[in-house]
Amino acid sequence: MIRAGFAWVLVLPLVVALARHVQLVFAPPSGLLEAIALDDDQTRSYTEAAFRGPIVDRRGRPLAISSSGIQLFVDLVARREKHEYEMGTRAGRARFPEKVKPVTEQNLQLMDFALEVAYYFPELRMSPAEIEATIHEADLQNRAAGRDTRYCKLGGVLPQTPSLVDRQKIVKGSHANNLLLAGLNWNEREIRQASAPQSLRSLVGKTIPASHGLTGLYGIEAECNAQLTGTMGQRQDVVDTRGRRLSGAAAQPAIDGRTVTMTLDLDLQEYATTQLQEAVASCHAAGGRLMVLDVATGGLLSMVDVLAPPREGDWPDAPTDAAREEGGLVGRPRCISDVFEPGSTFKPIVWAIAVEEGVVQPSELIDAVPPGKEWLTSYGRRIRDVSGRGNLKWDEVLRYSKNACMAHVADRLSTTTLRDRLLAFGFGERTHLELSAEARGLVPKPRNWNHFTQTSVSFGQNISVTAVQLLQGVSILASGGELRPIHLLHPGPNFHPAHIPVISATTAQAAIEAMVPLVEDTKHLRIEGVRAFGKSGTAQLPRSAKPEQGIKHGMYEDRYICSFVMGAPAQDPKVLVLCTIDDPDRYALERENRRHTGSYTAGPVAKKVVEAALGRLGVPQEIANASNDAAVGMNGIN
Repeated sequence: MIRAGFAWVLVLPLVVALARHVQLVFAPPSGLLEAIALDDDQTRSYTEAAFRGPIVDRRGRPLAISSSGIQLFVDLVARREKHEYEMGTRAGRARFPEKVKPVTEQNLQLMDFALEVAYYFPELRMSPAEIEATIHEADLQNRAAGRDTRYCKLGGVLPQTPSLVDRQKIVKGSHANNLLLAGLNWNEREIRQASAPQSLRSLVGKTIPASHGLTGLYGIEAECNAQLTGTMGQRQDVVDTRGRRLSGAAAQPAIDGRTVTMTLDLDLQEYATTQLQEAVASCHAAGGRLMVLDVATGGLLSMVDVLAPPREGDWPDAPTDAAREEGGLVGRPRCISDVFEPGSTFKPIVWAIAVEEGVVQPSELIDAVPPGKEWLTSYGRRIRDVSGRGNLKWDEVLRYSKNACMAHVADRLSTTTLRDRLLAFGFGERTHLELSAEARGLVPKPRNWNHFTQTSVSFGQNISVTAVQLLQGVSILASGGELRPIHLLHPGPNFHPAHIPVISATTAQAAIEAMVPLVEDTKHLRIEGVRAFGKSGTAQLPRSAKPEQGIKHGMYEDRYICSFVMGAPAQDPKVLVLCTIDDPDRYALERENRRHTGSYTAGPVAKKVVEAALGRLGVPQEIANASNDAAVGMNGIN
């Protein structure tokens, strides 16, 4: 009994001490935590990463999203110390990482760093030999350069998966692995995954690592960087002497970036890309561009830019892109960055300006231009036409694309009036689309604007536009004479587009009606059940000067930028499509008994995409038919 009592005397203080220890570990008093928090050695500060916001299409489908990953790296100093330890040197043992107790020499001989890394992290796609070579090369470079850099990256950022998380726990969870893989570490990293199709990669853009995570390099990633970038969080923990966390709270929680919604439609983008690629190949062309616009809002539903692989033979001045030497979809956004002479696709703009200024009426007979393919202006310039028709009414001029009639009526306008009106349509200025690569286009300055300029501009020459500028200009006619700024970013459900008046609704609708016969009278352009409108253009390709060969700057006689703009329904346009086929091979098409003009190269593509876009926008068939019936009753043209 005495011995048992004596044992309790010895054990009881130990039990009390142990209970007190458990209390201090699991439920420390607040006063103690406050005291520890004042000690810098007992606090740890951590940064909580914030992910970039996703980029999605108009229906919420992802175009670019962020996910968690890890970047493996090797501490070269720790690796060197381990090597020295394995060689049995006292210096190596003295500098070996703290808290790591050596295992037997036999175990060390059986363990190889590179083999184990390749085994645990096959996602690196590096062989053991490649891992050792990478570490060795980094070590040599550091020593040769006299640097004290001690870390070497292994491969790229690995996507974080449940399996990878389990293997990370295994690697860090055993004493043997702590010794075996001494020097191996990893940091959490953000992975930006571009799920957008190839045709949208240039628009969505790219990110690069920055001090705070990722930052946009170009495209929407760069233009909306502030909105996409999240706010880093900060956390401060109180730890015990062994580094175990006692308490902690996020002083500033990490906030992920906001979602950016684009107006693009993924399904329509894929369809338009396929149609344009097929047309470019079929026409033996250098490339093509296509844009689809929601007329009601000004939102772009699709934007495609195709470059074909280099063609056989010599094709100087063909559209190129240094980023796409072998062709493809990813490179400079030519729809907004590259300018061209629009040719006859520009005529509806000048047509509407003349009517708005009251110098001509839609029903007026232009008898000053008789039948024939050549006509002399008042100042002696010879105007040539493909069509020999003459004595046309003004509302027939767009149907037959008569250059001479356009030049004659444009001569009734003052040079200042025509130029100012074109500026009001947005030409010569950026559309303020959310991309910095957009070009301004070229409208001749007043001092350079003469009779020759006036005549040329009337049928789309001596003026340079981007595809998006031309689309916006025609959209003013389709939206009742109002400019609704084109945009790529979805403003939200309560968005009401700006309505900037440019011309009257009556004039705008008259211009639309003047473009209907071309589509209605052309079998391969007509849309069943829908009354559509359109205009073609076949502009000559510019020729650069080559002084050493005696070649002056001018225009090719047999090479073209072919275009077609089409919209529907005519009575209340919902969708507008612009397509260009760049530098089709005229002679190859002629050998196939095909035509090279805009109506036959770009027109069929525009028609198919208009049909698809009407379906995507949910335009009921009865609306299209009602538009058809109303228009026939109004002007008798079927």
